[in-house]
This record gives sequence, structure tokens and C-alpha cells, in this order.
Amino acid sequence: MTAPLWRQPAAAAVTASTAVLLTAAVTTPFRGVQWDSLVTALALTHASVLMVLAVRRLPRSERRPWAYALLAVAAATLQLLSTNLPAQDLFSVANAVLFVPSGGGAIACCWALSRAAGRAGVTPSVFGADSVYVVASVFTLAYALLVEPLQTTRAVTGTETATLVGYCVYAAMSIGYAAVVVTRVSPRLRAAATVLLGAMVFTAVSASAFVLMELLDPRVWMTVSNLALLVAGYLVVVAVRMAGRPDRTTPRDDDGAGTALRVLQVALLAPAVALLSTLLRGTPISTTLVVLLFLLFLCSALGIGAFVYRMAGLDRQLTRTQQDLLSLIDGSSDPIVVLDRELRVVACSPVVAGVLRLGDGPVLGTRLPDLFVAEDRDLLRAALQPGGLRGQGGTQGAGPELVRLDGGRDGVRDLEVVCSGTVEDQLVVRIDDVTDRREQLRSLARMAYTDHLTGLPNRAAFEDAGAAWAAEHADAPAGVLVVDLDGFKAVNDTAGHEAGDLLLVEVGRRLRRVVRDEDVVARLGGDEFALLVRGLPDEVDDVARRLLTSVSLPYATVGGDFPVGASIGVSSLGPAGAQAAVREADEALRSAKELGKGCVRRHTPAVVEQSRRTTVLSRDLVPALRAGRLRVGYRPVTAPGTGRVTALELTPTWDHPALGPVADDVVRALAHRHGVTAEVQRWLVGQALEEAGPLLRGLDVALAASVAADERLPQGRAAHWLARIDGAGLRTDQIVLLVSEEVLATAGEDVVAVVSALQAAGVRLCVADHGLGRTLVAQQAQLPFDAVRVDLGGLGRVDADHVARAVRSCAAAAGAYGTDVVLAGVTTAEQYALACDLDVAGVTGQFVHQAVPVAALPALLGIDGPGAAAADPSGPAELAGSAS
Repeated sequence: MTAPLWRQPAAAAVTASTAVLLTAAVTTPFRGVQWDSLVTALALTHASVLMVLAVRRLPRSERRPWAYALLAVAAATLQLLSTNLPAQDLFSVANAVLFVPSGGGAIACCWALSRAAGRAGVTPSVFGADSVYVVASVFTLAYALLVEPLQTTRAVTGTETATLVGYCVYAAMSIGYAAVVVTRVSPRLRAAATVLLGAMVFTAVSASAFVLMELLDPRVWMTVSNLALLVAGYLVVVAVRMAGRPDRTTPRDDDGAGTALRVLQVALLAPAVALLSTLLRGTPISTTLVVLLFLLFLCSALGIGAFVYRMAGLDRQLTRTQQDLLSLIDGSSDPIVVLDRELRVVACSPVVAGVLRLGDGPVLGTRLPDLFVAEDRDLLRAALQPGGLRGQGGTQGAGPELVRLDGGRDGVRDLEVVCSGTVEDQLVVRIDDVTDRREQLRSLARMAYTDHLTGLPNRAAFEDAGAAWAAEHADAPAGVLVVDLDGFKAVNDTAGHEAGDLLLVEVGRRLRRVVRDEDVVARLGGDEFALLVRGLPDEVDDVARRLLTSVSLPYATVGGDFPVGASIGVSSLGPAGAQAAVREADEALRSAKELGKGCVRRHTPAVVEQSRRTTVLSRDLVPALRAGRLRVGYRPVTAPGTGRVTALELTPTWDHPALGPVADDVVRALAHRHGVTAEVQRWLVGQALEEAGPLLRGLDVALAASVAADERLPQGRAAHWLARIDGAGLRTDQIVLLVSEEVLATAGEDVVAVVSALQAAGVRLCVADHGLGRTLVAQQAQLPFDAVRVDLGGLGRVDADHVARAVRSCAAAAGAYGTDVVLAGVTTAEQYALACDLDVAGVTGQFVHQAVPVAALPALLGIDGPGAAAADPSGPAELAGSAS
């Protein structure tokens, strides 16, 4: 914050010194000790101290000019003190000696400033014709005002005349040189140089007043001299401080031409002032003054002639430049137009007519804004005014400007208008048709945010839509659904990727038909889709159920009909945005997959806990498998009505040390995720043959094991398993292989060959999950199965009548081929009654019996141990309560 003027040291010193000087001039006699000179010297000493402090704050590279100025102020101080010496006057030796550093320091300061201007890139020519004229003008004026009056009023000796001329030279050099330097220094130093010019003027006034003491009242002119010198000293202090300020220049300050012109205008007044002063004194004009005035007029004439010659050359150069510009524009392949003040086209390149869709119509003389649509005309007019447009190399404001043109049959075109520069008062404007380019950019943007296969938004677009909805409708409820297809891999492996792509497109259509237009449907990648649905949680859940029903309907592809299902995870869209909502829906989706697929699961704290549990189990499964910590579970398959155990389906069980018992379906899902399903199945069969084989010798009870979808069976594997079966003491018909439709669709020839060899040796084959994919005709054509297993849980969440019709249909088809039917997933008494009514070969599920460990098999089978089977040929006992 700047202090008040009276509290600043320089201003306070000037005020106090002025008051003292005026008091001394009025009260003290003009003889003896000159107290006013002593006061002035004291003030200049204070100014010197302030200058030293200001110079020290400047960068070292900028101190030299102001060091010379400090020398001048110090010399002036000594010069004042010398006036109090005995017999000292205007023409004393001490005064003359001290005048050299006083005047020379000021001129040296100007010279150093001009050199600094040259290093800053400003033309440092301070000795040109203009400079000489300014210095000569000031000298002539000083001579007319000082020397001539003194010569006419008293006899002046040669020494005195030389001293007077020296004072005039000093005034001319200091004022004229400083004035020229103002026009040459860099914009940052121009303010400081201007203040320095003022100091030079006051120094010249002080010197002139010192001379006038010989002509007029010495008391008055001595006071004027001291006051002028006092002001000059403190102005130098101000100049030094301004030189140390940051650059505050404006674009107008960058060019010193205006300042130079004003200096010349003032200098041209010098001859008139000199003549006027002579006429007012009533004395004849001296020969010396006539010569000086003649030289000034001669310099003026030569300068004007040079200026006219220079202007003529510039005019010829400008004319050639305009002609060259018009030639370039006329031969240019770029759409360039030249506009006058009325924005009419005065010149243009040949391609402009095509860009503006004018055909054979005239271009020259047309007002450019009138060619564009009415809504954009005012915008273009405002932009083409001074300060409007700015292109590369232009001198106008910001741009380019995008305007629209009615192209007739071509429709509305987007044109970009850029000002490339100015020629005199004319604008050079470039007009580009950017319609195609903008359309390409829009296409690229669509490609970046659109799935190329389905045409739906992709993950990036979905997240942006979720963020926009959360920002604009913070209080409006919405939900995020993540849909993952079940069984899609079988479509790709069986019918090919083309059929899979068509199926994905159809899934996108079905999802789009179920939701509203304002909802967002996106494909995240692969067979995973996401939806942003507006509404309360119950409404979102209802949409999810309808989506599940729609997606689960069969799909007709080039490779046949496929009943692809889906699992859906649901979450609420919160302030965290779409990414967080998608992560939560993914957690719910994983939970839905673990529940057996084909269901909807909403993200809840329980789901989070289940996800955490799944993460731990997934981490520990493979180490547990390799360490032998898994166990074999035996799920009974019983005859309906009698409850007799006919087979034991092998399931993996796992008692996690931290999380407790893990369900067999969870173990299978984790094994599938890690790609170790085949390894788990081989371990199950080997372990069951080893621990349960002795118990089943001689019994009519089979071991049922699944064939993994990722199983790879090299040649010789059939013989290996037949040897293992024989080593366990079991018959080959006591082994049942459960082959799912996914295995049938994806298995290689090696698997089919090994399975066929095992079947030929007596091993029985059963189609697992029959009724969810291909027909029995297609299955029997690939492998002749002995039985089919219908999983009631895989038929979906439908009513009991629908389940009954589906089961009767499968049983009728199997009966036509003489194939046994096994019902799996029986959970209710109605379902068990249906099995009894159809007289299927076997039933299994929670209603019948849970899987048991090997230790429970003797009690389950009604035997006491490995040797009890032979002693009790009647077979295993019935399951009590199974038929209830």
C-alpha cells in the first residue's frame, strides 16, 4: 500500500527544502554565506543517499546508467557548496571544473540508457538526423534566451562568452539527448527515461537561472536556480525507482514512434520561440543567431525532403505488396477473400465461389455476412470488426468463428472464418468448409463411445451417462444392471463366432425393447451388458426380472436354436457415480452366478460379505486341492417310490479352516473360474474308487461322475480308467459318466473317442441337464446315451404346470429311444410325486437326500463294511421317508 505523499521521504524533503529556501531568500541578505545553497546541497545529499539505496535494489546489469546520474547529482552538490567559497562566481575556476562531472554525468546516464536499449532490441541510433535537429534546436533556444541578452546588456569577455556557450551546449546536450533517448529506450524503461528528461529540463532551468543572476535580481534567480536543481535531484531518484518496477507496458507502449513524433513537434517550435524572444527585447538579430536559425531551417528542409522521399518509397513498396498479394490470392488454391470496411469482397481466390456455393454468380462486391444464414450474420459482422477475429498471423481478436451457410441442395454447410491479417484498411480472411471434417470428428466421437457390433454405447459412454445423470438428477433414484449371458461360449464353439455376434446383436435389441427410451443400454464387452434404469429400487428389480425372461428365450441362429440364459446383478446409482455402481453390480452378478446362474441378485451388505467370502475361497481352493484337503461327497440317486439307492453322484466338499463348510456347487464354480474343473473331476473319481470301491463290490449301485468341459483326454486314457475300475473291484456298468450339453458342444475328438471306448467297455453314459439345449435326436446321433438327466432347477422360475409339461415331454422323448430318465433338483413333494407318476429311473435333490461322506455310506447302503455286501446280496436299504 503506497504511503501518503507527505509521508514519502523524497516528497517530504522537497517540501521542507522549498520552505527553507523561500524563507532564506526573503529574510537573509545576499552576501556572505549562502544559506539557501547550503540547504540545497543538504537536500541533494539526501537525494544521493536515496539514489544509492534505489540503485542497490536494481539488478547488477542495470545499475551503470544510474551510477552516472548519481555522479551528476554529487557534482552538483559540490558545485553548490563551492559558491560559498570566497571570490566564487559564475566564471570561477571551481565552478567550471565541477560543471564537467555535473553535466557529463547526466549525458553519460542518457548514453548508457541508449546502450541498454540496443541490447533490448530497440534501435539505439541516438545520433541520427532527428537527434541532431533536436539538440540544435535546444542549443539555439538557449543561445537566444541566455547569451544574446547578456551580450547586449554588458561587455562580455571571450572567456565569459565561452562559459555561456558551454552552458548552452550543456542545456542542449542534456535536454536534447534525453528527449531522443526517451524515443529509443525499451518500453519498460520509457517511463523512467521520461522522468529523467524532466530532471534534465529542471537542470537546464537551474543553469539558466544561475546565468540570469548576472542580468537580473540575483536573490530571485539564485532561489529559482536552487529550487530547480532541488527538484531535478529528486526527479532522478524517482526515475531510478521507476526503472526498478516490473514491466507494466501495454501494446501501445511497444512502439516509440509516437513519442519521437511528439519530441520533433516540440523541437520545431524552437526557432519561433528564439525569434519571438529577440523581437520582444527590441534588439536586432545577431549574425550568430541568424546562422543558427538558417542551419535549423536547412536541417528541417533536408529532414522533410528525406521524409517525403522515404514516404514515396514506402508508398511504392505498399503498392507492390498489394499487387503481389492480389496476384497470390488470384492464383491461390486456398479460399481467401479480401474485405473492405463495408465487409464487401474486393478480391478473392478462384475457389471461393465453390466454397460459398455461388455457382456462376458474382463474388466481387458481395457483402460476405449476407451469404450466411440469418442467425449467424450478426455474429459474423461483430467478429469481423476490429478486435473481432484472430487467425495465425492476424492482428485481430480471438477466433476462428464457425458460421453456417445455406448450400441449397448440399444442405447447411459449416464454414470456418479466420482473419489472416490486414492490408491497410482491408481484411484478409480465409474461409474453409469444415462440414466434412466436423462430421468425421463426430463419427470418430461416436466410434469412441459406441460398440461397433451392437451399435449400443460402450463402457466409456455408459460411465459418462451415469456421471451426467448423477450430476443433473442427484435426488432422482436410478439403478445399474449388469447382465452376463450364461452358455454363450457354447454358441461360439458350436455355431461359430458369426452366430455368436448375431446373438449378441439380438440380445441388445431385446434389452432395448424392455426398457424405456430414456434408459441407457450399453455393452461392456464380451457377453456382458449394462443398463442404467431410472426408477425406485422395486421398479428397477421388476425391470431386471423382465429382462431375465426376455433374454432367456431361445435364439435362432445359423447353427440352430440356443436357449442362452442370463444372470443379472443390480445396484443403485449413488453419488459415487457409474463406475462404483458397476462394481457393486458386478459383485451382485458374481453372487448370482454362485447361486446357480439364471437369477437376479441385488447388491446388499450380504452380497458384499458373500463376495468377500468368495474371494477368500477362490484364493485358497487350488492350494487346498493340491494339499488334499478336499473330500468326496456322495449324493444318492434313488428309485422313486421305493427309495432304493441306485447310484451315488460324486460331488466335491470342502471344510474351509476359517469359513467352514463350502457347498459343492460353490467349489465347482470356483474350480471353473480357475480352470481346474478337469483336475477336480479326476481327483473325485480316483478318490471315490479308492475309498468307496470296496464298499460297492457286488452291489447294484453305480458311481456317477461328471466329464469336465475343459477335459483333455489323450489316447490311452480309457485303458487307464478301466484298469482303475477293475483295481477297485467294480464292474464297468457300475460307472456312469455325466456328460453335459456344453461338453457335447465343445469337446474335441479325443474326448468323444475316450468316452466311446469307455461306453464300449460297459460304462454307462447319461446326458446331464437335458432339455436346455439340443434335442435328444442330435444327442443320440453324436453318442448313444443310456440315460438323460433333467435338472428341474435349470428350467427356470416358472409355475409347476410348466415344469410338469416340460418333464413329461422329455420323458416321452426318452421313452421313444428306450433311454432312462433321472430327475435332478427335486426339492418339493409335488416334484417327487411327478417322478413317481412318470416312473423315472431315479431322482436326486434336497428332498431326497443330501450328499454324505464316505463314512456314512455303510449306513446309507445298509451294509457293515467292505465284506458285508457279499453276505447281504439283497442290496442297499431304502431311504426312509424318501417317498413321503
